[in-house]
Amino acid sequence: MRKKLIVLFFCVLLYVGMYQTLSYVTDKDEKFVPSATEGIIDFIGWDFEGELPIHLKGEWEFYPNRLLHPIDFSRDNMDVYYVDVPSIWPNDTDDVLSDFGQATYRLQIHTDREGEVFGLKTNIIRMSNRMYFNGEVVGGSGVPGDKRNYDPENTPYVSYFPLKDGMNELIVQVANYHYMAGGGIASPIYFGTERQISHLRDMFLMHDFVMVTALFVMGLYLIGLYFQRREDKSLLIFALYSLSISLFSSLHGEKILYLLFPDMPYGLVLRTQFASALVGNIVLYLYLYYTYKTLTSIRIVCFGVLIGALFLLYQVIFPTYVPYYVHYFNYIYVVCTSIYFTYIFMLAALEKKEGTWYLIIAVTMMSIYSMTHMLNMFGKTVPPYFPFETIIFILMLALLLSLRFSNAFKNVASLSEELIKVDKLKDEFLAKTSHEFKTPLHGIQNISQSMLNNPQENLTDGQKENLSLIVGIAKRLSTLVNDVLDLEKLKQGELRIVYVPVDIHGTVDILLKVFSFIAKEKEIQLINDIPKSIPYVLADEIRFRQIVSNLLDNAIKYTSMGEVRISANIKGEGIEVSIADTGVGMDQEQLNDIFNPFFQVEATEGAGLGLSIVKQLLEIQGGQIAVRSVVGVGTTFIFSLPIAQLQDTSKLVAVANDLEKENRFLVEYMIETPYISKHEGKFSILIVDDNFSNLKILIELLESEQYHVIAVKNGEEALEQIKQAKIDLVILDLMMPGMSGYEVCTHIRKMYSVIEMPILMVTASHHTEEKLASFQAGANDFLPKPFDLAELQARVDNLLMMKQSSRKATTLEIAFLQSQIKPHFLFNVLNTISSLSYTNIEKSREVVAYLADYLRGSFDFSNTNKFIPFQKELNLINAYVEIEKARFKNKIKFEVDIPSDIHLNIPPLIIQPLVENAIRHGISKKKIGGTIKLLIETSNGECSIIIEDDGIGMEQEKVERLLTQETESRSVGLKNINQRLKYFFGTSLHISSKPSVGTKITIVLPFEKMKELSQFS
Repeated sequence: MRKKLIVLFFCVLLYVGMYQTLSYVTDKDEKFVPSATEGIIDFIGWDFEGELPIHLKGEWEFYPNRLLHPIDFSRDNMDVYYVDVPSIWPNDTDDVLSDFGQATYRLQIHTDREGEVFGLKTNIIRMSNRMYFNGEVVGGSGVPGDKRNYDPENTPYVSYFPLKDGMNELIVQVANYHYMAGGGIASPIYFGTERQISHLRDMFLMHDFVMVTALFVMGLYLIGLYFQRREDKSLLIFALYSLSISLFSSLHGEKILYLLFPDMPYGLVLRTQFASALVGNIVLYLYLYYTYKTLTSIRIVCFGVLIGALFLLYQVIFPTYVPYYVHYFNYIYVVCTSIYFTYIFMLAALEKKEGTWYLIIAVTMMSIYSMTHMLNMFGKTVPPYFPFETIIFILMLALLLSLRFSNAFKNVASLSEELIKVDKLKDEFLAKTSHEFKTPLHGIQNISQSMLNNPQENLTDGQKENLSLIVGIAKRLSTLVNDVLDLEKLKQGELRIVYVPVDIHGTVDILLKVFSFIAKEKEIQLINDIPKSIPYVLADEIRFRQIVSNLLDNAIKYTSMGEVRISANIKGEGIEVSIADTGVGMDQEQLNDIFNPFFQVEATEGAGLGLSIVKQLLEIQGGQIAVRSVVGVGTTFIFSLPIAQLQDTSKLVAVANDLEKENRFLVEYMIETPYISKHEGKFSILIVDDNFSNLKILIELLESEQYHVIAVKNGEEALEQIKQAKIDLVILDLMMPGMSGYEVCTHIRKMYSVIEMPILMVTASHHTEEKLASFQAGANDFLPKPFDLAELQARVDNLLMMKQSSRKATTLEIAFLQSQIKPHFLFNVLNTISSLSYTNIEKSREVVAYLADYLRGSFDFSNTNKFIPFQKELNLINAYVEIEKARFKNKIKFEVDIPSDIHLNIPPLIIQPLVENAIRHGISKKKIGGTIKLLIETSNGECSIIIEDDGIGMEQEKVERLLTQETESRSVGLKNINQRLKYFFGTSLHISSKPSVGTKITIVLPFEKMKELSQFS
């Protein structure tokens, strides 16, 4: 804390010192200049041979509220006041002159330079003026006059004229109706020889031009850098600051922007002046926030930005009517801002932050620039000088950027060296690990293969299939290991190539047979269009097979159905081979990266090494590869190899025989999807995975636990099965071509909640982001591959137990809520019975019987059964309706239209609560009562149960709310009924209602589904 106070004190002292120094310089220059007394300034004997002109300062004659012309001064009875110039005109004269008004200044200049051409240069005369010298108009800015004829401008100008010996008269008419701080000659008027005035004008223009141009170019340069490095916000902030100060400078001093655009409204000039200065301060606060968060007080930054924004808003809206005290507050704001910036930068410098000393110097330079403007506003004149503050400011920014880029380059160089070392270690690790993998993989493959070949093993068909699956998986892993080893050898230049003539047609033909089992499953037709007579190519036979295999595998992977066609033709001295598919295709951005290592078009299985290895293998054999693709149409890979000049076919390797030998044990273990277990189970589980070996493993595991399993290979098949079958759990692979696991999960959640249908997401990724995305998509659990089968079984059991518990809770909720007979309902019924006992004893006995039936059905906890005969539900409905009829006299009519030959088994309390709701919330609310209809219709294998009333009805919004919210009363709500319908039958309540018309509820139940579920009830 002490250190901060010392730094703050030093900053304040620094700025006080700078201000005093500038004030001293101005006062020192003014001490030796003649000064006017009672409207007369004497230049007799004055040497005008210096570089700079002098100021016409001192006591001028002052005539408030009048614009006088030279002829008016011939009268002797004029009241005259004397005021100091430069200054704002006084408002305490006898002729009351407010901040707004008009006045005339007069100065008599006594010289002995008859005939010499002299000149005047104005600076700030608010807000319009006209100047007379010896009776002639020599200059002006704007149009001084009364409020109606007044036009503000306040721009500097110069004028030249010959002197006469003796007294020379200078008259300045001034008018101000805009600037609330007051009008008048606020800055000195320069007087000197023609050479001095021209030189002074050039110096001022040079100063402003250098200032504006340098800052503007620097701002554009920084914007260009920002677009190259968008992550560095400081570049944009410095750019905005430079441009805003450039704009500010162009509208001050000589107002060079106004000289370029003289038709610009002066109100816009003033608005832009104030706004540009404030924007510069605000963006510097933002720089502090982004760059020095640990040193900067967020409260001070917010306060500074807020004050700047308020000043900006105020001065933009009222640019020419700003009271003088607002200007003083503005100056205080600018000074405090500069001090705070310097304070933070000094703290950063003490902590050895990067480039802070450059920033300290830059801010100090711009503070000097601001102080010179403040001195001008207070009537003090700083002599014209070279704009060193701007040059130093830009130099500091350039040095700061240079330092940052230099440090960044050093960091990049250091990181590059580290990266090269790490990359080398990575390559060594991959090579060694891959070599270590080869031995156990070959062991697994050979042991499994020997068991398959041994007739004494007495293996069952299922065991043979599983062993074949192990062999196939081991082969795929061996291929991946070989790819890694090949990539390493290619990088090191150690891959050995043996050139032999290779039969393209024969090799491709056998490879198509090998890939046919994958293509058949995906409904892809493999076509060999290569002529048998085509010449051989000169290549490494094994590497040629590897090239074609990788391209075929890639084509099949990204083609869901259609064809993969391989053709070849002679082109020059080479053979051009094309592999075209009708798959998903690729856009131009993907085509640019397709041959990069580890690049994959979609989130599919594989390492993304295949195409990179293909390209390198072709290039090392003197070939080339190209690709063209159209999204949604397909992709064509075209590669070329030189024609083999040797025609000695005896040297050809029997490619086909070798390939057939290598794959003779490959069993077509592909699964026809959708796969559906032949046996039923307590739970039904849907498996979705595009990897058939994974499907096979999961099917074996889950069927061994007596689950009913449905297996599909993509999202479309999964959604179709969910619509057709009753699924208890979904095991969903995250990475699948086409519809990803995220999309499938999202579609399922539109139909079922996380409790109604649990989803276990599995993937080879271990990234936290993918886990979060899975849960956000609606997954219940997440399991990374490769997973332990025991862990998978435990997660499956937990999710099924959760669903079973939820189902039991829903069923118990029905029975419990139905048994909670409301006391007021019993009181009303008993009162009805008591009343009937006096008037109609038979009717009272009948109501008692109905009440007994109703209570017996309500208290019967056998309601936890899944299904009951429809007649039992109807009996409960009749009992309830008769009780309500007795209560409401003749207000309720109940009509039943049910086919006599229909026999249904339905979930309990699926209809009675709907009838009860129709009476309680529909019919009973109408004074005249109404009718309730219970209808059953059958068509197309479905049974439609309709409950319709002509009660008060309701809005559609209320219908949707009732289907999603829990019931507020102790009864079976619509949400409960809707959940059970969705679970058992995959259907929902269909409710149509209109206020004052009535409500119609339809339940659609498939006969086949009811029959199937009733058997397991």
